[in-house]
Amino acid sequence: RVGNQAEEEEEAGEGVAAGSDGDDDLTNYVGSRWYRAPESLAQRTAYGLAVDVWGAACIAAEVATGQPLFGGDDEEAVLEAMTALLGPPSAPEARVFEEYGMPVPRPRTKRTLSRPVDHTRGLGGSGVQLLQQMLRWAPSSRPSMAQVLEHPYFAQGPPQPR
Repeated sequence: RVGNQAEEEEEAGEGVAAGSDGDDDLTNYVGSRWYRAPESLAQRTAYGLAVDVWGAACIAAEVATGQPLFGGDDEEAVLEAMTALLGPPSAPEARVFEEYGMPVPRPRTKRTLSRPVDHTRGLGGSGVQLLQQMLRWAPSSRPSMAQVLEHPYFAQGPPQPR
């Protein structure tokens, strides 16, 4: 059962968007650019809990693999890493970048979350599926934290080392 937003905030704890209903102007700065959601990288200051879903996915991937999912020395490099993994944002998803005068990210290389390479080791099939849901360009397309916690990955647990 998925609760309302207030219940989800209480269950999920307080992240970057703590207490936000999505209509507040908040800081666009997150401590490390490696965990920042695309809307935060685009300098957007009105956002909701979906930024924390994105950040949690980035941290979970790094814990599982031992390396950052979207590492980079600057915001441009992080966006390039995002587009290499996720593909470019669709036209509606790209509007947030255009609104803030930023170039729409385009990948130079392509890798995917579905291939068993370094950035997915230790996650297993359901872990990769969960990350695919949490790492969507559009904040409205990401699951809530309550939905994340109901994902089968948490019922079966991480894959066991061989």
